[in-house]
Amino acid sequence: MTIFSIEHLREIAKWSRFLAIIGFVGIGLNVLGVGFFFLLAPSMAPFAAEGFNMFAGFAGFIVFVFIAALYFLPILWLYRFGDNLKKAIDMNNSAELESAFGFLKKHYKYVGILVICLILFYGLMIVFGMLGGIFAAMGTL
Repeated sequence: MTIFSIEHLREIAKWSRFLAIIGFVGIGLNVLGVGFFFLLAPSMAPFAAEGFNMFAGFAGFIVFVFIAALYFLPILWLYRFGDNLKKAIDMNNSAELESAFGFLKKHYKYVGILVICLILFYGLMIVFGMLGGIFAAMGTL
């Protein structure tokens, strides 16, 4: 590898670790914020008047924790990619470089599968929304 490619990889390692740390902080803030809202909302006057019960709050909290858990692995793999890439460059170790690219592959594969699932989910939502609109317009609902 040339000196320029090594410098590019060194910068990629820094940015991937930075983005992963921001991702971890975001997941933590998401869980804390949503947890406070869903667990404390039943005691707040506007929600109590509307019948917002504790079960709904807990169920909503579990859904958001599940979503945060979906994002944890790719962020962890992105961090490990950056960390192993930095070690590979500093120690000139091809095994660490191979490990780093393995984590990057896992990251991209997971995110790609997640995007495919979201596209399918949105497609189903559009189809069901259109069908609901058609049936509502026909007056059969």
